[in-house]
Amino acid sequence: MHNPFLIIRFVFFSMLIYFSLLILVFAAWNVHATNALDATVSGSAALMLFNSCATLILIALAMAEIAFPHMKFAHVKAELLWTTVMSMFDISASISLIANGPVMTCQLTADWSVCASSTLLVPTTWLKSFLVLAYVFSLFVSAVTHSHEHSSIWNKSVYTVPWFRSSIPEASSDGGSSHTVAAKLGYGNDSWSQYLGDIASTGDRKRKVGEKTHWADKTQIRRGVDDPFVKRSDGSTSANSSQRSSVEISSPTFQSPRTPPLPPRAESKPQSIGSRFIERFRESRVLARPGQSHFSMESTMTSGGAFPRDIDDHDKPIPLPRLSEWMRADAKKGITVHTVPMSP
Repeated sequence: MHNPFLIIRFVFFSMLIYFSLLILVFAAWNVHATNALDATVSGSAALMLFNSCATLILIALAMAEIAFPHMKFAHVKAELLWTTVMSMFDISASISLIANGPVMTCQLTADWSVCASSTLLVPTTWLKSFLVLAYVFSLFVSAVTHSHEHSSIWNKSVYTVPWFRSSIPEASSDGGSSHTVAAKLGYGNDSWSQYLGDIASTGDRKRKVGEKTHWADKTQIRRGVDDPFVKRSDGSTSANSSQRSSVEISSPTFQSPRTPPLPPRAESKPQSIGSRFIERFRESRVLARPGQSHFSMESTMTSGGAFPRDIDDHDKPIPLPRLSEWMRADAKKGITVHTVPMSP
Protein backbone atom coordinates (compact mmCIF):
# COMPACT_ATOMS: atom_id res chain seq x y z
CA MET A 1 0.00 0.00 0.00
CA HIS A 2 1.32 3.46 -0.94
CA ASN A 3 2.03 6.04 1.69
CA PRO A 4 -0.98 8.33 2.37
CA PHE A 5 1.23 11.41 2.29
CA LEU A 6 2.43 10.60 -1.22
CA ILE A 7 -1.16 10.08 -2.34
CA ILE A 8 -2.17 13.50 -0.94
CA ARG A 9 0.88 15.01 -2.61
CA PHE A 10 -0.17 13.52 -5.93
CA VAL A 11 -3.66 14.98 -5.50
CA PHE A 12 -2.21 18.44 -4.77
CA PHE A 13 0.02 18.28 -7.84
CA SER A 14 -2.85 17.11 -10.03
CA MET A 15 -5.00 20.07 -8.97
CA LEU A 16 -2.07 22.47 -9.45
CA ILE A 17 -1.52 21.14 -12.97
CA TYR A 18 -5.21 21.56 -13.74
CA PHE A 19 -5.40 25.18 -12.49
CA SER A 20 -2.05 26.04 -14.11
CA LEU A 21 -3.38 24.88 -17.47
CA LEU A 22 -6.55 26.94 -16.98
CA ILE A 23 -4.56 30.03 -16.04
CA LEU A 24 -2.23 29.44 -18.99
CA VAL A 25 -5.18 29.32 -21.39
CA PHE A 26 -6.94 32.37 -19.89
CA ALA A 27 -3.74 34.43 -19.74
CA ALA A 28 -2.84 33.57 -23.35
CA TRP A 29 -6.38 34.49 -24.38
CA ASN A 30 -6.07 37.84 -22.57
CA VAL A 31 -2.70 38.62 -24.16
CA HIS A 32 -3.96 37.70 -27.65
CA ALA A 33 -7.12 39.79 -27.26
CA THR A 34 -5.11 42.76 -25.98
CA ASN A 35 -2.63 42.56 -28.88
CA ALA A 36 -5.53 42.40 -31.33
CA LEU A 37 -6.69 45.79 -30.06
CA ASP A 38 -3.13 47.22 -30.29
CA ALA A 39 -3.26 47.87 -26.55
CA THR A 40 -0.58 47.42 -23.91
CA VAL A 41 -0.42 43.91 -22.47
CA SER A 42 -1.15 43.79 -18.75
CA GLY A 43 1.76 42.88 -16.51
CA SER A 44 -0.49 40.61 -14.46
CA ALA A 45 -1.26 38.43 -17.49
CA ALA A 46 2.43 38.14 -18.38
CA LEU A 47 3.30 37.16 -14.79
CA MET A 48 0.57 34.53 -14.79
CA LEU A 49 1.95 33.04 -17.99
CA PHE A 50 5.38 32.76 -16.39
CA ASN A 51 4.00 31.27 -13.15
CA SER A 52 1.94 28.66 -14.99
CA CYS A 53 4.84 27.51 -17.16
CA ALA A 54 7.26 27.41 -14.21
CA THR A 55 4.77 25.45 -12.09
CA LEU A 56 4.26 22.83 -14.80
CA ILE A 57 8.02 22.39 -15.30
CA LEU A 58 8.78 22.10 -11.57
CA ILE A 59 5.97 19.60 -10.98
CA ALA A 60 7.25 17.52 -13.90
CA LEU A 61 10.74 17.44 -12.35
CA ALA A 62 9.31 16.56 -8.93
CA MET A 63 7.33 13.64 -10.39
CA ALA A 64 10.12 12.42 -12.67
CA GLU A 65 11.65 10.25 -9.92
CA ILE A 66 8.68 7.87 -10.18
CA ALA A 67 9.60 6.91 -13.75
CA PHE A 68 13.35 7.59 -13.49
CA PRO A 69 14.68 6.69 -10.01
CA HIS A 70 18.15 8.06 -10.80
CA MET A 71 16.73 11.60 -11.10
CA LYS A 72 16.81 13.11 -7.61
CA PHE A 73 14.73 16.30 -7.87
CA ALA A 74 12.23 15.54 -5.10
CA HIS A 75 14.30 16.33 -2.00
CA VAL A 76 12.28 17.72 0.88
CA LYS A 77 14.37 20.88 1.17
CA ALA A 78 14.30 21.61 -2.58
CA GLU A 79 10.58 20.94 -2.90
CA LEU A 80 9.81 23.15 0.08
CA LEU A 81 11.92 25.91 -1.47
CA TRP A 82 10.35 26.00 -4.93
CA THR A 83 6.78 25.67 -3.65
CA THR A 84 7.36 28.60 -1.28
CA VAL A 85 8.74 30.75 -4.12
CA MET A 86 5.87 29.83 -6.43
CA SER A 87 3.31 30.62 -3.73
CA MET A 88 4.80 34.10 -3.36
CA PHE A 89 4.64 34.66 -7.13
CA ASP A 90 1.04 33.43 -7.32
CA ILE A 91 -0.09 35.68 -4.47
CA SER A 92 1.64 38.66 -6.08
CA ALA A 93 -0.02 37.95 -9.42
CA SER A 94 -3.42 37.55 -7.75
CA ILE A 95 -3.13 40.89 -5.95
CA SER A 96 -1.95 42.61 -9.14
CA LEU A 97 -4.87 41.10 -11.05
CA ILE A 98 -7.36 42.46 -8.52
CA ALA A 99 -5.85 45.96 -8.82
CA ASN A 100 -5.53 45.99 -12.62
CA GLY A 101 -8.04 43.32 -13.56
CA PRO A 102 -11.60 43.22 -14.84
CA VAL A 103 -12.65 46.62 -13.48
CA MET A 104 -9.87 48.57 -15.20
CA THR A 105 -9.85 46.40 -18.32
CA CYS A 106 -13.58 46.56 -18.91
CA GLN A 107 -13.58 50.33 -18.42
CA LEU A 108 -10.66 51.00 -20.79
CA THR A 109 -11.92 48.70 -23.54
CA ALA A 110 -15.30 47.39 -24.47
CA ASP A 111 -13.90 44.23 -26.06
CA TRP A 112 -15.68 41.17 -24.75
CA SER A 113 -12.65 38.84 -25.02
CA VAL A 114 -10.38 41.05 -22.92
CA CYS A 115 -13.04 41.58 -20.26
CA ALA A 116 -14.02 37.89 -20.09
CA SER A 117 -10.45 36.59 -19.92
CA SER A 118 -9.58 39.05 -17.14
CA THR A 119 -12.66 38.03 -15.19
CA LEU A 120 -11.85 34.30 -15.46
CA LEU A 121 -8.27 34.81 -14.33
CA VAL A 122 -9.28 36.13 -10.89
CA PRO A 123 -10.84 33.00 -9.29
CA THR A 124 -8.47 30.50 -10.91
CA THR A 125 -5.39 32.44 -9.79
CA TRP A 126 -6.57 32.69 -6.18
CA LEU A 127 -7.51 29.00 -6.06
CA LYS A 128 -4.07 28.05 -7.29
CA SER A 129 -2.44 30.34 -4.71
CA PHE A 130 -4.39 28.71 -1.87
CA LEU A 131 -3.47 25.23 -3.12
CA VAL A 132 0.24 26.04 -3.23
CA LEU A 133 0.11 27.59 0.25
CA ALA A 134 -1.74 24.56 1.63
CA TYR A 135 0.87 22.19 0.23
CA VAL A 136 3.74 24.32 1.55
CA PHE A 137 2.34 24.24 5.09
CA SER A 138 1.53 20.53 4.86
CA LEU A 139 5.03 19.63 3.71
CA PHE A 140 6.69 21.86 6.31
CA VAL A 141 4.64 20.56 9.24
CA SER A 142 5.14 16.94 8.16
CA ALA A 143 8.90 17.39 7.82
CA VAL A 144 9.20 19.07 11.23
CA THR A 145 7.12 16.31 12.81
CA HIS A 146 9.37 13.57 11.41
CA SER A 147 12.64 15.41 12.03
CA HIS A 148 12.86 13.95 15.56
CA GLU A 149 12.92 10.38 14.21
CA HIS A 150 14.80 11.13 10.98
CA SER A 151 17.38 13.86 11.50
CA SER A 152 18.42 13.88 7.83
CA ILE A 153 14.89 14.19 6.48
CA TRP A 154 15.61 17.56 4.85
CA ASN A 155 18.19 15.98 2.53
CA LYS A 156 16.13 12.87 1.72
CA SER A 157 13.83 12.32 -1.20
CA VAL A 158 10.12 12.66 -0.58
CA TYR A 159 9.65 9.11 -1.87
CA THR A 160 12.14 7.53 0.58
CA VAL A 161 10.89 9.11 3.81
CA PRO A 162 8.54 6.77 5.80
CA TRP A 163 5.79 9.35 6.24
CA PHE A 164 3.51 8.69 9.22
CA ARG A 165 4.59 5.09 9.64
CA SER A 166 5.34 3.53 13.00
CA SER A 167 8.90 2.31 13.57
CA ILE A 168 7.67 -0.72 15.63
CA PRO A 169 7.34 -3.79 13.44
CA GLU A 170 4.01 -5.54 13.34
CA ALA A 171 3.75 -9.22 14.15
CA SER A 172 3.28 -11.39 11.09
CA SER A 173 -0.14 -12.99 10.66
CA ASP A 174 1.34 -16.36 9.67
CA GLY A 175 2.85 -16.93 13.11
CA GLY A 176 6.47 -16.27 12.23
CA SER A 177 9.44 -17.28 14.29
CA SER A 178 9.45 -15.80 17.76
CA HIS A 179 13.22 -15.39 17.65
CA THR A 180 12.87 -13.20 14.57
CA VAL A 181 10.18 -11.10 16.23
CA ALA A 182 12.28 -10.76 19.41
CA ALA A 183 15.28 -9.66 17.36
CA LYS A 184 13.19 -7.04 15.55
CA LEU A 185 11.83 -5.69 18.83
CA GLY A 186 15.34 -5.27 20.23
CA TYR A 187 15.45 -7.89 23.00
CA GLY A 188 16.83 -10.84 21.10
CA ASN A 189 19.82 -11.06 23.48
CA ASP A 190 17.76 -11.32 26.66
CA SER A 191 18.12 -14.53 28.66
CA TRP A 192 14.43 -15.40 28.52
CA SER A 193 14.04 -14.91 24.77
CA GLN A 194 15.43 -18.39 24.02
CA TYR A 195 12.38 -19.98 25.67
CA LEU A 196 9.91 -18.29 23.33
CA GLY A 197 10.48 -20.67 20.45
CA ASP A 198 7.58 -22.96 19.59
CA ILE A 199 5.78 -22.76 22.93
CA ALA A 200 2.46 -23.74 21.41
CA SER A 201 3.77 -27.09 20.13
CA THR A 202 4.92 -28.19 23.59
CA GLY A 203 1.38 -28.54 24.95
CA ASP A 204 0.79 -31.99 23.43
CA ARG A 205 4.14 -33.47 24.37
CA LYS A 206 4.41 -36.04 27.12
CA ARG A 207 5.94 -35.03 30.38
CA LYS A 208 9.44 -36.28 31.09
CA VAL A 209 10.24 -37.74 34.47
CA GLY A 210 12.66 -35.41 36.16
CA GLU A 211 15.97 -36.78 37.39
CA LYS A 212 16.46 -37.18 41.11
CA THR A 213 19.43 -37.68 43.38
CA HIS A 214 20.89 -41.16 43.86
CA TRP A 215 19.52 -41.46 47.40
CA ALA A 216 15.99 -40.53 46.32
CA ASP A 217 15.66 -42.76 43.27
CA LYS A 218 13.81 -45.60 44.99
CA THR A 219 11.68 -43.66 47.45
CA GLN A 220 7.94 -44.26 47.17
CA ILE A 221 6.46 -41.69 49.56
CA ARG A 222 3.11 -40.23 48.64
CA ARG A 223 3.25 -36.56 49.37
CA GLY A 224 0.32 -35.30 51.36
CA VAL A 225 -0.83 -38.86 52.07
CA ASP A 226 1.91 -40.69 53.94
CA ASP A 227 2.90 -39.59 57.44
CA PRO A 228 6.47 -38.25 57.39
CA PHE A 229 6.93 -39.36 61.02
CA VAL A 230 6.71 -43.07 60.26
CA LYS A 231 7.17 -45.54 63.12
CA ARG A 232 10.20 -47.75 62.70
CA SER A 233 10.85 -51.28 63.82
CA ASP A 234 12.64 -50.05 66.94
CA GLY A 235 9.52 -48.18 68.08
CA SER A 236 10.94 -44.70 67.52
CA THR A 237 9.87 -42.15 64.98
CA SER A 238 11.79 -40.02 62.54
CA ALA A 239 11.08 -37.01 64.74
CA ASN A 240 13.28 -38.48 67.49
CA SER A 241 16.28 -38.81 65.19
CA SER A 242 17.59 -35.44 66.31
CA GLN A 243 17.70 -36.60 69.94
CA ARG A 244 20.32 -39.31 69.33
CA SER A 245 23.58 -39.01 71.19
CA SER A 246 26.74 -37.87 69.52
CA VAL A 247 28.42 -41.20 70.24
CA GLU A 248 25.68 -43.12 68.46
CA ILE A 249 25.76 -40.81 65.48
CA SER A 250 29.54 -40.94 65.16
CA SER A 251 29.50 -44.73 65.29
CA PRO A 252 30.70 -46.31 62.01
CA THR A 253 27.80 -48.78 62.12
CA PHE A 254 25.18 -46.06 62.41
CA GLN A 255 22.83 -45.83 59.46
CA SER A 256 20.16 -43.29 58.93
CA PRO A 257 16.67 -44.74 58.48
CA ARG A 258 15.46 -44.91 54.92
CA THR A 259 13.46 -42.03 53.69
CA PRO A 260 9.77 -42.84 53.17
CA PRO A 261 9.01 -43.64 49.54
CA LEU A 262 7.86 -40.90 47.22
CA PRO A 263 4.36 -41.09 45.74
CA PRO A 264 4.01 -42.12 42.11
CA ARG A 265 3.91 -39.19 39.74
CA ALA A 266 0.32 -38.50 38.78
CA GLU A 267 -0.24 -38.61 35.06
CA SER A 268 -2.28 -35.67 33.89
CA LYS A 269 -3.58 -35.14 30.42
CA PRO A 270 -1.61 -32.31 28.88
CA GLN A 271 -3.58 -29.40 27.61
CA SER A 272 -2.84 -27.86 24.29
CA ILE A 273 -1.59 -24.34 24.74
CA GLY A 274 -2.06 -22.30 21.62
CA SER A 275 -0.84 -18.99 22.95
CA ARG A 276 2.60 -17.58 22.32
CA PHE A 277 2.36 -14.86 24.94
CA ILE A 278 4.98 -14.76 27.65
CA GLU A 279 2.21 -14.92 30.30
CA ARG A 280 1.22 -18.40 29.13
CA PHE A 281 4.80 -19.65 29.24
CA ARG A 282 4.46 -20.94 32.80
CA GLU A 283 1.54 -23.17 31.82
CA SER A 284 3.57 -24.98 29.18
CA ARG A 285 4.29 -28.57 30.09
CA VAL A 286 7.81 -28.71 28.73
CA LEU A 287 10.13 -25.76 28.34
CA ALA A 288 10.85 -25.22 24.68
CA ARG A 289 14.56 -24.66 25.03
CA PRO A 290 16.66 -24.51 21.88
CA GLY A 291 19.24 -26.79 23.45
CA GLN A 292 20.62 -28.14 26.69
CA SER A 293 21.77 -25.45 29.04
CA HIS A 294 25.39 -24.98 29.99
CA PHE A 295 24.84 -25.96 33.62
CA SER A 296 23.02 -29.20 32.87
CA MET A 297 25.66 -30.19 30.33
CA GLU A 298 28.44 -29.53 32.81
CA SER A 299 26.78 -31.53 35.58
CA THR A 300 26.03 -34.38 33.17
CA MET A 301 29.62 -34.61 32.07
CA THR A 302 31.02 -34.51 35.59
CA SER A 303 28.61 -36.81 37.41
CA GLY A 304 26.60 -38.60 34.72
CA GLY A 305 23.29 -37.01 35.68
CA ALA A 306 21.51 -33.84 36.67
CA PHE A 307 22.52 -34.38 40.35
CA PRO A 308 26.18 -35.20 41.04
CA ARG A 309 27.08 -37.93 43.49
CA ASP A 310 28.80 -35.51 45.84
CA ILE A 311 25.44 -34.04 46.97
CA ASP A 312 24.78 -35.38 50.46
CA ASP A 313 21.50 -36.55 51.86
CA HIS A 314 20.31 -33.76 54.15
CA ASP A 315 18.31 -36.25 56.21
CA LYS A 316 21.57 -37.82 57.42
CA PRO A 317 23.88 -36.29 60.04
CA ILE A 318 26.93 -34.34 58.98
CA PRO A 319 29.77 -36.86 58.46
CA LEU A 320 32.81 -36.39 60.65
CA PRO A 321 36.21 -36.02 59.04
CA ARG A 322 39.15 -38.20 60.00
CA LEU A 323 40.73 -37.64 63.44
CA SER A 324 37.81 -35.64 64.77
CA GLU A 325 35.31 -36.09 67.55
CA TRP A 326 32.35 -34.31 69.07
CA MET A 327 33.10 -32.22 72.15
CA ARG A 328 31.40 -29.56 74.18
CA ALA A 329 32.57 -25.98 73.85
CA ASP A 330 32.16 -25.22 77.57
CA ALA A 331 34.31 -28.20 78.57
CA LYS A 332 37.07 -27.04 76.27
CA LYS A 333 37.13 -23.68 78.02
CA GLY A 334 37.09 -25.30 81.47
CA ILE A 335 33.64 -24.02 82.27
CA THR A 336 31.50 -26.18 84.50
CA VAL A 337 28.27 -25.76 86.37
CA HIS A 338 30.18 -24.59 89.47
CA THR A 339 32.35 -22.04 87.60
CA VAL A 340 29.56 -20.37 85.66
CA PRO A 341 29.06 -16.89 87.15
CA MET A 342 25.61 -16.20 88.44
CA SER A 343 23.71 -13.49 86.69
CA PRO A 344 23.00 -10.43 88.88
